Amino acid sequence: MMKNNWENVRFACALSQEELRAMDACAWLARYRTGEPVVWEGDICTALYFVQSGAIEIYRTAMDGREHALGIIYPGDGFNLVPVLGRIEENPASARCVQDSRLLVISKENMQKLFKRYPNLITQLAAEMAGRLQKMTQQAGALALQTVRQRLAAFLIKMADNADDNGEIFWTRDAMARQIGTVRDVIGRHLKRMEEEGILRRDRGDLDLLDRERLNNIASGVDAT
Repeated sequence: MMKNNWENVRFACALSQEELRAMDACAWLARYRTGEPVVWEGDICTALYFVQSGAIEIYRTAMDGREHALGIIYPGDGFNLVPVLGRIEENPASARCVQDSRLLVISKENMQKLFKRYPNLITQLAAEMAGRLQKMTQQAGALALQTVRQRLAAFLIKMADNADDNGEIFWTRDAMARQIGTVRDVIGRHLKRMEEEGILRRDRGDLDLLDRERLNNIASGVDAT
Protein backbone atom coordinates (compact mmCIF):
# COMPACT_ATOMS: atom_id res chain seq x y z
CA MET A 1 0.00 0.00 0.00
CA MET A 2 1.29 3.47 -0.94
CA LYS A 3 1.79 6.03 1.82
CA ASN A 4 1.37 8.90 -0.66
CA ASN A 5 -1.19 9.65 -3.37
CA TRP A 6 0.35 9.52 -6.86
CA GLU A 7 -2.87 9.37 -8.87
CA ASN A 8 -2.71 12.91 -10.25
CA VAL A 9 1.08 12.94 -10.86
CA ARG A 10 1.53 12.48 -14.62
CA PHE A 11 5.10 11.29 -14.28
CA ALA A 12 3.92 8.39 -12.11
CA CYS A 13 1.43 7.15 -14.73
CA ALA A 14 4.27 5.79 -16.89
CA LEU A 15 5.93 3.85 -14.06
CA SER A 16 5.60 0.22 -13.09
CA GLN A 17 4.20 -0.64 -9.68
CA GLU A 18 7.68 -1.66 -8.54
CA GLU A 19 9.15 1.67 -9.64
CA LEU A 20 6.33 3.62 -8.06
CA ARG A 21 6.60 1.76 -4.76
CA ALA A 22 10.33 2.46 -4.67
CA MET A 23 9.71 6.18 -5.20
CA ASP A 24 6.87 6.23 -2.69
CA ALA A 25 9.12 4.73 0.00
CA CYS A 26 11.48 7.71 -0.38
CA ALA A 27 8.88 10.48 -0.72
CA TRP A 28 7.26 12.73 1.85
CA LEU A 29 4.45 15.28 1.76
CA ALA A 30 5.27 18.96 2.37
CA ARG A 31 2.80 21.83 2.72
CA TYR A 32 3.50 25.44 1.74
CA ARG A 33 1.46 28.60 2.20
CA THR A 34 0.87 31.32 -0.38
CA GLY A 35 4.00 33.42 -0.85
CA GLU A 36 6.31 30.93 0.85
CA PRO A 37 9.56 30.08 -0.99
CA VAL A 38 10.25 26.46 -1.91
CA VAL A 39 13.72 26.68 -3.49
CA TRP A 40 16.13 29.53 -4.21
CA GLU A 41 18.09 30.05 -7.42
CA GLY A 42 21.78 29.32 -6.85
CA ASP A 43 21.29 27.18 -3.74
CA ILE A 44 22.48 23.59 -3.79
CA CYS A 45 19.75 21.34 -5.17
CA THR A 46 18.51 18.93 -2.54
CA ALA A 47 15.22 17.55 -3.87
CA LEU A 48 12.74 16.90 -6.67
CA TYR A 49 9.14 18.10 -6.24
CA PHE A 50 5.74 17.08 -7.59
CA VAL A 51 2.73 19.34 -7.09
CA GLN A 52 -0.34 17.63 -5.64
CA SER A 53 -2.44 20.75 -5.09
CA GLY A 54 -2.02 24.50 -5.43
CA ALA A 55 0.41 26.25 -7.79
CA ILE A 56 4.14 27.00 -7.80
CA GLU A 57 5.73 29.91 -9.67
CA ILE A 58 9.17 29.36 -11.22
CA TYR A 59 11.24 32.50 -11.77
CA ARG A 60 14.74 33.93 -12.09
CA THR A 61 16.13 37.17 -10.71
CA ALA A 62 18.16 39.58 -12.87
CA MET A 63 21.21 41.50 -11.67
CA ASP A 64 19.05 44.61 -11.16
CA GLY A 65 16.68 42.66 -8.89
CA ARG A 66 13.83 42.29 -11.36
CA GLU A 67 12.10 38.95 -11.42
CA HIS A 68 11.39 37.11 -14.67
CA ALA A 69 8.70 34.44 -14.53
CA LEU A 70 9.43 31.16 -16.32
CA GLY A 71 6.09 29.51 -15.68
CA ILE A 72 3.60 28.05 -13.23
CA ILE A 73 3.70 24.43 -12.09
CA TYR A 74 0.24 22.95 -11.51
CA PRO A 75 -0.98 19.74 -9.86
CA GLY A 76 0.34 16.71 -11.68
CA ASP A 77 3.64 18.28 -12.74
CA GLY A 78 7.11 18.27 -11.21
CA PHE A 79 9.87 20.84 -10.89
CA ASN A 80 13.60 21.03 -10.17
CA LEU A 81 14.01 18.33 -12.79
CA VAL A 82 17.22 19.62 -14.41
CA PRO A 83 19.59 19.57 -11.41
CA VAL A 84 18.24 16.21 -10.27
CA LEU A 85 18.53 14.55 -13.67
CA GLY A 86 21.73 16.27 -14.80
CA ARG A 87 25.08 17.03 -13.23
CA ILE A 88 24.12 20.52 -12.11
CA GLU A 89 24.54 21.09 -8.40
CA GLU A 90 22.66 24.39 -8.04
CA ASN A 91 18.99 25.21 -8.50
CA PRO A 92 18.72 26.98 -11.89
CA ALA A 93 15.68 29.00 -10.78
CA SER A 94 13.67 29.94 -7.71
CA ALA A 95 10.25 28.55 -6.84
CA ARG A 96 7.59 30.00 -4.59
CA CYS A 97 4.09 29.04 -3.65
CA VAL A 98 1.42 31.26 -5.26
CA GLN A 99 -1.46 29.28 -3.77
CA ASP A 100 -1.47 27.08 -0.67
CA SER A 101 0.13 23.89 -1.97
CA ARG A 102 0.90 20.30 -1.13
CA LEU A 103 4.09 18.87 -2.66
CA LEU A 104 5.49 15.37 -2.85
CA VAL A 105 9.23 15.62 -2.23
CA ILE A 106 12.05 13.16 -2.94
CA SER A 107 15.67 13.97 -2.10
CA LYS A 108 18.13 14.29 -4.98
CA GLU A 109 20.32 11.67 -3.33
CA ASN A 110 17.51 9.11 -3.23
CA MET A 111 16.42 9.89 -6.81
CA GLN A 112 19.92 9.29 -8.13
CA LYS A 113 20.05 5.96 -6.28
CA LEU A 114 16.73 5.04 -7.89
CA PHE A 115 18.06 5.98 -11.35
CA LYS A 116 20.69 3.25 -11.04
CA ARG A 117 18.07 0.64 -10.12
CA TYR A 118 15.34 1.81 -12.51
CA PRO A 119 16.67 3.45 -15.72
CA ASN A 120 13.07 4.01 -16.88
CA LEU A 121 12.84 6.81 -14.30
CA ILE A 122 15.46 8.73 -16.27
CA THR A 123 13.51 8.24 -19.51
CA GLN A 124 10.26 9.46 -17.97
CA LEU A 125 11.86 12.49 -16.31
CA ALA A 126 13.45 13.40 -19.64
CA ALA A 127 10.01 13.24 -21.24
CA GLU A 128 8.68 15.53 -18.51
CA MET A 129 11.49 17.99 -19.25
CA ALA A 130 10.74 17.88 -22.97
CA GLY A 131 7.13 18.78 -22.28
CA ARG A 132 8.23 21.69 -20.11
CA LEU A 133 10.54 22.96 -22.85
CA GLN A 134 7.68 22.87 -25.33
CA LYS A 135 5.52 24.98 -22.99
CA MET A 136 8.32 27.51 -22.56
CA THR A 137 8.72 27.73 -26.34
CA GLN A 138 4.99 28.42 -26.68
CA GLN A 139 5.21 31.05 -23.97
CA ALA A 140 8.07 32.80 -25.77
CA GLY A 141 6.06 32.77 -28.99
CA ALA A 142 3.07 34.31 -27.22
CA LEU A 143 5.21 37.16 -25.89
CA ALA A 144 6.38 37.96 -29.39
CA LEU A 145 3.14 37.54 -31.33
CA GLN A 146 0.20 38.28 -28.99
CA THR A 147 -1.06 41.50 -27.46
CA VAL A 148 -1.19 41.99 -23.69
CA ARG A 149 -4.99 41.68 -23.85
CA GLN A 150 -4.69 38.31 -25.60
CA ARG A 151 -2.07 37.04 -23.17
CA LEU A 152 -4.11 38.20 -20.17
CA ALA A 153 -7.25 36.49 -21.49
CA ALA A 154 -5.35 33.24 -22.05
CA PHE A 155 -3.80 33.50 -18.59
CA LEU A 156 -7.19 34.03 -16.91
CA ILE A 157 -8.63 31.01 -18.70
CA LYS A 158 -5.70 28.88 -17.61
CA MET A 159 -6.02 30.08 -14.03
CA ALA A 160 -9.73 29.31 -13.98
CA ASP A 161 -9.08 25.80 -15.30
CA ASN A 162 -6.69 25.22 -12.41
CA ALA A 163 -8.74 27.02 -9.76
CA ASP A 164 -10.80 25.55 -6.94
CA ASP A 165 -14.35 24.35 -7.56
CA ASN A 166 -15.75 27.82 -6.89
CA GLY A 167 -13.90 29.11 -9.96
CA GLU A 168 -12.40 32.10 -8.18
CA ILE A 169 -8.94 33.33 -9.12
CA PHE A 170 -6.61 34.63 -6.41
CA TRP A 171 -3.75 36.45 -8.12
CA THR A 172 -2.14 39.82 -7.49
CA ARG A 173 -1.59 42.18 -10.40
CA ASP A 174 2.17 41.89 -9.85
CA ALA A 175 2.03 38.11 -10.16
CA MET A 176 -0.11 38.25 -13.29
CA ALA A 177 2.21 40.85 -14.83
CA ARG A 178 5.25 38.61 -14.27
CA GLN A 179 3.55 35.71 -15.98
CA ILE A 180 2.52 37.51 -19.15
CA GLY A 181 5.48 39.84 -19.53
CA THR A 182 4.12 43.27 -18.63
CA VAL A 183 3.71 45.56 -15.59
CA ARG A 184 1.00 45.81 -12.93
CA ASP A 185 -0.42 49.14 -14.15
CA VAL A 186 -1.09 47.67 -17.59
CA ILE A 187 -2.72 44.63 -15.99
CA GLY A 188 -4.91 46.94 -13.92
CA ARG A 189 -6.11 48.85 -16.99
CA HIS A 190 -6.97 45.68 -18.90
CA LEU A 191 -8.78 44.13 -15.94
CA LYS A 192 -10.81 47.31 -15.50
CA ARG A 193 -11.76 47.27 -19.18
CA MET A 194 -12.78 43.61 -19.03
CA GLU A 195 -14.89 44.35 -15.98
CA GLU A 196 -16.62 47.23 -17.79
CA GLU A 197 -17.28 44.88 -20.71
CA GLY A 198 -18.97 42.37 -18.39
CA ILE A 199 -16.32 39.71 -18.99
CA LEU A 200 -15.29 39.42 -15.35
CA ARG A 201 -16.07 40.71 -11.89
CA ARG A 202 -13.46 41.91 -9.40
CA ASP A 203 -13.93 41.70 -5.66
CA ARG A 204 -10.80 43.02 -3.98
CA GLY A 205 -8.17 40.44 -4.93
CA ASP A 206 -10.62 37.88 -6.34
CA LEU A 207 -11.69 37.51 -9.96
CA ASP A 208 -14.83 35.77 -11.23
CA LEU A 209 -15.04 35.04 -14.95
CA LEU A 210 -18.52 35.89 -16.24
CA ASP A 211 -18.17 35.49 -20.01
CA ARG A 212 -15.88 32.58 -20.83
CA GLU A 213 -16.79 32.59 -24.52
CA ARG A 214 -15.79 36.25 -24.96
CA LEU A 215 -12.55 35.57 -23.08
CA ASN A 216 -11.77 32.64 -25.39
CA ASN A 217 -12.39 34.86 -28.40
CA ILE A 218 -9.99 37.49 -27.07
CA ALA A 219 -7.30 34.90 -26.33
CA SER A 220 -7.57 33.38 -29.82
CA GLY A 221 -7.52 36.76 -31.54
CA VAL A 222 -11.08 36.47 -32.88
CA ASP A 223 -12.14 39.45 -30.77
CA ALA A 224 -9.51 42.03 -31.65
CA THR A 225 -11.24 45.00 -29.99
